[in-house]
Amino acid sequence: MNLAVGTVDIAVAMSEAGGLHVGPTKTGRRRTIQVPRFLAAMLTEHVVCYPAADGWLFTAGEGGPVHHPNFRSRHYERAMKQSGLGHVRFHDLRHTCAALLIAAGRHLEEVKTYLGHSSIRVTSDRYGHLFPEARAALADALDATFTESSAAWPRPGLELFKTPNANQRPRKAADLQVRMERTTGFEPATLTLAR
Repeated sequence: MNLAVGTVDIAVAMSEAGGLHVGPTKTGRRRTIQVPRFLAAMLTEHVVCYPAADGWLFTAGEGGPVHHPNFRSRHYERAMKQSGLGHVRFHDLRHTCAALLIAAGRHLEEVKTYLGHSSIRVTSDRYGHLFPEARAALADALDATFTESSAAWPRPGLELFKTPNANQRPRKAADLQVRMERTTGFEPATLTLAR
């Protein structure tokens, strides 16, 4: 942990299934996350007020790691009740973090790395539904690109398909082939957007 620069190393995981176990993280890899400045300041204050000789950031009153059931019953549930949030599971805070990152416009790959997911698919399956605004933004970006392109490169419009006047010969489907995009064999020909 380097709180001066606001980083926390995630090196081990603790599990209480069948007793207290400390071991590697789910992915088996160590990762460093950047924490917000307000959280780095709070953690720094905590370390100064409650130094721990055994290396744990948060310790039980008698020393050693904090056991989850004790923390939940003695502190967390009381804090939730006082906050008026109702029943919020501790793990829901992780989901809230992901939702806030997504709402702030962070890329799914960044969210994956921050949460320590093993693959982008895990992140996408769990949080993909939170991206409707991102999908709308993608459509808006494509629309803006098309609009800019239309202004820069005037293209033939519906006149390709208008009924010819007396001085024009009728257009045949073969005449339009010069204005079609070349295909790769997988998709049908479409009108070209380039000159």
